[in-house]
Amino acid sequence: MVLIELHDKSVPKKLKIKVRAPAQDELIARALDMEEGNIVEHKNYLFIEEEKRKRAHAVRATISGSLLRWISRHETVTVPAETQCLPGMFELPCL
Repeated sequence: MVLIELHDKSVPKKLKIKVRAPAQDELIARALDMEEGNIVEHKNYLFIEEEKRKRAHAVRATISGSLLRWISRHETVTVPAETQCLPGMFELPCL
C-alpha cells in the first residue's frame, strides 16, 4: 500500500482547459460555410458517379438482320486437273 500511495502522489494532476463555447451566430456561420462546402462536394460527387456509370455501362455493337455463322470442318477437296475458262470470267491462264 505504501508503494501505491507514493505513486499516486508523484503523478501530477492534469489541468482542465476551459474552452469558451461559441456563440449562436458563430455556430450559424460555421454551419452555413459547411453547408456550402457540402453542396459543392455533392455536385462533384454526382458528376463523378455519372461518369463512372457511363464508363461501366458499355454497350456492345448490335447487328441487325440475318447472321451468317461459319462452322469449320475438315474436308478433303479434289480439284480437277483441267478446268475450262467460261466466257465472262477473268482472263487467267487455264491449267
